[in-house]
Amino acid sequence: MQLFLGLFLFIFSFNCASAQITLKVRDLTNCNKKIYLAGNINGWNPKNDSYSLFLVNGYYYINLTPRGPLEFKFTQGSWSSAEGDSLGKQISNRKIEAYNPNDTIFLSISGWESGKQKTSTKSKNVISETYFVNNSSFTYHPETWVYLPKSYQKSKKTYPVVYLMDGQNLFDDALAYSGEWGIDELLDTSNLEVIIVGIANGAANRMLEYSPWKNEKYDSGKGIEYADFLVKNVMPFFENKYRISKSRDSTFIGGSSLGALISHYTFIKYNNSFGGILNFSPAFWFNPEIFQFTEDQNLLKNSKFYFASGEQESDLILNAQQEMLNLLKNKPEAKVNAEIRLGEKHNEQFWHKEFLKALKWILK
Repeated sequence: MQLFLGLFLFIFSFNCASAQITLKVRDLTNCNKKIYLAGNINGWNPKNDSYSLFLVNGYYYINLTPRGPLEFKFTQGSWSSAEGDSLGKQISNRKIEAYNPNDTIFLSISGWESGKQKTSTKSKNVISETYFVNNSSFTYHPETWVYLPKSYQKSKKTYPVVYLMDGQNLFDDALAYSGEWGIDELLDTSNLEVIIVGIANGAANRMLEYSPWKNEKYDSGKGIEYADFLVKNVMPFFENKYRISKSRDSTFIGGSSLGALISHYTFIKYNNSFGGILNFSPAFWFNPEIFQFTEDQNLLKNSKFYFASGEQESDLILNAQQEMLNLLKNKPEAKVNAEIRLGEKHNEQFWHKEFLKALKWILK
């Protein structure tokens, strides 16, 4: 079966959880450069040699074995050289939501982003921060972004804090690879007073960092070290530098997709450090061990769990979220709020719309 697709792809049913497919790609720009695929199959690494396309008779090819819906873009090795429209403007991620085993899917690349530096969109309340930790055995990416409440400079009080994964995508469209959450704009126009620490992912190491256990299909499994590093090294750095409340009831963690997976693991393991978690579209399916781990651990009273997924996300996401909810019903210490939002998909636009609802619930 062959499917012809242009720049965007959408199909309405999903037929196979794990099947090899082939992408056959025509580069209408004739860039004559190496082309890579970056997406949810490889941690959005823009230059992963294992996901480079090979050229045969004028077409680029790549064989993939995705596990669930595939979301991706083509790049020339960096996000500044990602595919765009014919005018060099940014386009949405490609999505393949249905396929059969051995499908060959035809795609075309109409253009590449111009490579011009994007204009920063972060608000004046966001501080770019580089943290340094001595004697760490964990290789880390030291960039973070800290949102300070409007009242911070004029007060001496301490503030609740939320540590969020994938910090590049939270505040600034110039850094985000698929559009920003716009958390700073949301908080600038709200009356919520909270510090947000956006911790950068390790780019090519994102999948390694955000998976506590090894998934045999992917380069993964360093998340246990990452969680320990986060709690024992990163959090103390910010607690010492900013007026952050050290109370468990004022300390929260969260993320989306794999960022939610590692946040959930960290929250369960270090439940004495966090009062709640924001789980957006959690990728529990990537490490099914998370269910037994959650079941085996004791929780402290009033441990808050906020879950939100989109109704149009994959069954892998939705079924795993429901499995976790069923498990938490047997833990009286867990206080749970769960949402399935109609019409929403696995993307930053959904998480933007959901963020303030989640934050208000977890802070109350």
